[in-house]
Amino acid sequence: MKSENRWSRGLETAGIALAGALLFVWSGIPLPWLLGPLAAVMVYRLMTRRDLYWPNEFQQFALIVLGYLLGRSFTRDTAWQVVHQLPSIFVATVVTIGFSLFLGYLVARGSKVDVESAIFGSVPGGLSQMAFLAQSYPQVDVTVVTLMQTIRLISIVMVVPFLTVHGLAGGEVDPAAGGAGSSIWDISALLGYPWYSYLAYAVAAVLGAWVGKKARMPISYLTGPMAVTALVVLLLVPAPPVPPLLLIVPQVMLGTHLGLLMKPQSVGNVRALTLYTLVGSVCLIGFSLLVGYVLSAAHGESLATGFLSIAPGGMAEMGATAGLVQADLSIVSGYQFFRLFFIMFGIPPLLNWWMKSRRKGIAA
Repeated sequence: MKSENRWSRGLETAGIALAGALLFVWSGIPLPWLLGPLAAVMVYRLMTRRDLYWPNEFQQFALIVLGYLLGRSFTRDTAWQVVHQLPSIFVATVVTIGFSLFLGYLVARGSKVDVESAIFGSVPGGLSQMAFLAQSYPQVDVTVVTLMQTIRLISIVMVVPFLTVHGLAGGEVDPAAGGAGSSIWDISALLGYPWYSYLAYAVAAVLGAWVGKKARMPISYLTGPMAVTALVVLLLVPAPPVPPLLLIVPQVMLGTHLGLLMKPQSVGNVRALTLYTLVGSVCLIGFSLLVGYVLSAAHGESLATGFLSIAPGGMAEMGATAGLVQADLSIVSGYQFFRLFFIMFGIPPLLNWWMKSRRKGIAA
């Protein structure tokens, strides 16, 4: 592809992605800057059959920013909660992931998609993380994984906060928590950090990507910055936040890349896959509520704290809801962060072993 043609296709892709993001923002759909470009690029390609282009460096940059964001949330309070409740956190994480994988197997049986793709689509590790991890396995259909993760994410992001606020918390919320950082133009949180801390952590994130690639970590541009940033935060000082407006850029980049990976025409029965995934998401929410109840009873915490600690809706969303209903944020963050690390570093080798064993069994 000639450079001029490549740049024109890149600008075309960017325009479609931005239009989709703005449409989702206007429509009030959750995660508009990620899901809007994803949907717009996918639909545009289906309708026009055009060969779009998106530089791979954009994906790498977006993953580094995401890795930094995940790593900076690992505070000393979070580390203390992980150490203090490690047996409970480990058991709850394994049980929840195991139940998710069981749901993935049922989705595969009901919708007639391959088991490997349904398993990847059911792991509660986040849309971006699991979609990029699935790219490392040729036998896994990234479209199925992305579609399942998107359906699960939207379902949980919409249901869990509503259930927590209006069910578990009885509609009582902290008014101060609701508007914190709600505007993309709000930079008040940035003013408490010296300028050199931004430079130091930028270097740490890029260094983490390099270390992750050399160490052959799964999704190295994500897990490397996440691990190095978390280590620096734990040993030295808290990491500064990313400006809200700047957070839009990596979301659009990731959403656009995922949209280019989507090939819904390759999925045999999209309706059945959507239906079974929705039912599975509801079952997972109910199971999380049950496990959260057991945890709250065992540790004397509120049911909202126990539920948000287990609910697989993403650390940012569950943390924001925890602040809203005055749940214990350090406990919620500890559980969510441990599950994230477990999925990023523990699940890939387990899935590798399982898929190799399964291929040997089929060959035999």
